[in-house]
Amino acid sequence: MLARVKPVSTRQPDDASTNGTPSGLRRRPTINDVARLADVSTATVSRVLSGVAKVSPEKHAQVLRAIEQLDYNPSDLTRAVFNGRSNAVGVLVADMRNPYYVDLVRGVESVITEGGGLVFLANGHRDRERQEAILRAMDAQRLRGLVITANRDIDEGAVRRLADRGAEIVFVTRPAGISHPRIHSVRVDDEAVGALAWQHLRDRGRRNVAVVTQPLDTPTQRARLRGIRDAARLDGVDLADDRVVELQSLDEPALGLEEVLKACGSTKRGAVDAVFAATGIGTLRAYQELMALGVRVPDDVAFVGFDDFLWAPYLASPLTVVTQPTLAMGTQAARLIIDEPGAAVEHVLAPGLTVRAST
Repeated sequence: MLARVKPVSTRQPDDASTNGTPSGLRRRPTINDVARLADVSTATVSRVLSGVAKVSPEKHAQVLRAIEQLDYNPSDLTRAVFNGRSNAVGVLVADMRNPYYVDLVRGVESVITEGGGLVFLANGHRDRERQEAILRAMDAQRLRGLVITANRDIDEGAVRRLADRGAEIVFVTRPAGISHPRIHSVRVDDEAVGALAWQHLRDRGRRNVAVVTQPLDTPTQRARLRGIRDAARLDGVDLADDRVVELQSLDEPALGLEEVLKACGSTKRGAVDAVFAATGIGTLRAYQELMALGVRVPDDVAFVGFDDFLWAPYLASPLTVVTQPTLAMGTQAARLIIDEPGAAVEHVLAPGLTVRAST
């Protein structure tokens, strides 16, 4: 004889959550929960959330009451499904070891968070494959926009696809190099950077200048070198290739600087009496090498760096640096994303100069 089994009720006790999960283990309410409580379709809920389609006043009120009762807060990704874009902005930096990015990200964040958005930060490690993976991941998040600082090895096809799908893209520190109404740039006037360094050193009586750059396969580095050379040429000075040290590794001091100092010291043009480092990392590496060689700054060699690091004023010879308005560059990049100007925009900002004892 078979025993009769009483069905077990699936009804939750009164202290259970409205979502069918016991209190203490409450799950996040979903759009389906809102639709069920409001007695409407999920499509109606999505129309209310997106605000892009008309809903009858009665159903609109039902949905809002259900949202309030359930304390429903749609995820940014859910909003992205409804609107085509999320309210998040990505920042892809080339190398987090560079302190320059701190103020840049602060500038982006100040604008985006004020509008209720989020900022996702990713480090590309100057690696093409890693940067491609980051671009794919950010595309999957349906970002509202993306700020890119990478100068090298960026997949321009992937960037264009992001723009084609509705994201505003802003290159910072370099020209965009891609013609697209949603691809913009915010950068310092790189030729003016080089010219400013030369004019300051010339005014200090230093004309035999060596230049330390990162690899010259980037437009930023070429423009800064061109700027100092053109300015020197106006004063009758030729900064030839034998006075340029191109960093081969960003993890080591500017090892070629010793050879340049020795070689130029044996020529009729005279010994090098000043060094200009055209990047932040170049500033650090060149200064390391000068200290290792026992070069006295500024007695033997005057030194002009780039970017005003927190430690720059506290060295034995506080550094004179050409500066860029990093915080303003970040805020301008973020505003381009928020404003969606509808056509490519390029902002070029003037560099500044902070003079200290190294010159």
